[in-house]
Amino acid sequence: QHVEQDCVEKEIECPFVKYKCVGLMKRKNLRNHLEEKRIEHLELKVDTMQECMLEESAKQKEKISELNTTIETMSRKMKSLEKEVEILTELSKAIKLVWRITKVPESGHFSSQELFLVARYYLSFDFYYSSDLQIRVYPQIGPSDNELKWPFKAKFVTHLSSQSNPGNIKKFRSEVFEWKREDFKFVYD
Repeated sequence: QHVEQDCVEKEIECPFVKYKCVGLMKRKNLRNHLEEKRIEHLELKVDTMQECMLEESAKQKEKISELNTTIETMSRKMKSLEKEVEILTELSKAIKLVWRITKVPESGHFSSQELFLVARYYLSFDFYYSSDLQIRVYPQIGPSDNELKWPFKAKFVTHLSSQSNPGNIKKFRSEVFEWKREDFKFVYD
């Protein structure tokens, strides 16, 4: 233990070996070495720090390049998704349902009901007339309800045409509906 820690005749490395000083001397000469090589040791330390900074800078530049590539990829995907949402939004605004009700008597009471899937929402349409015409739209519980946006808002424009004269189309009613999930009237099977 004396030889390793205290002996003045023991050969030791300069404490600046981690900064690439190659000095090897007896323990008793260490103080002289440190004083004589003070400037050189500082230069070695600065050089080592500069090398470390350059390496770190190169790593940072590489990481920044990777992040920029990721950002560009995500930006392209986001633009693609935004375009898809825009298309789907326009499609949902322009959805047309054609419900042909056949065998409607000329007079008396008549009713018919039909289920439609509109932009992943299940909607039940009721058509009824006796002395006046009624058309009702109700949401129904469907398998995708947890994934859909609520409240669901839609504009319905109802056009009626005579089967005996298909060119004679009349706008019956235009209405905006807004439903919450708790507004369901029927249960989807």
